[in-house]
Amino acid sequence: MSDALRLARTAFPEREDLAEHAADQWARGLLRSLRGIVPAPARSEVARLARAQQQQAQALALLDDDALRARLRELAPAAVRERRRDDLTRVLLLVGEAARRVIGLLPHPRSCSAPA
Repeated sequence: MSDALRLARTAFPEREDLAEHAADQWARGLLRSLRGIVPAPARSEVARLARAQQQQAQALALLDDDALRARLRELAPAAVRERRRDDLTRVLLLVGEAARRVIGLLPHPRSCSAPA
């Protein structure tokens, strides 16, 4: 730990309590136990979406803006209405490509996997 950070935590570094508090131990244990319960399905969905994003990146980049909008208008309504996973993935990839063009950044696959 740097001297500046140590001084920020206490005015007397030699008196600093280095022992881990019970509340910290409890919170860390709780988070560790939850890690195996919830994220496993989400992890595989994020990985699937990331693979699809990598595989289709070049093809999506070749579309001009009008073609991208047309594909989005064509796919999105049915994909949302019928909740087909493959079509939702295509729509999310199209939206991600649109975001890349507008703001210069692709959304993280985890951000896109929530709606799918």
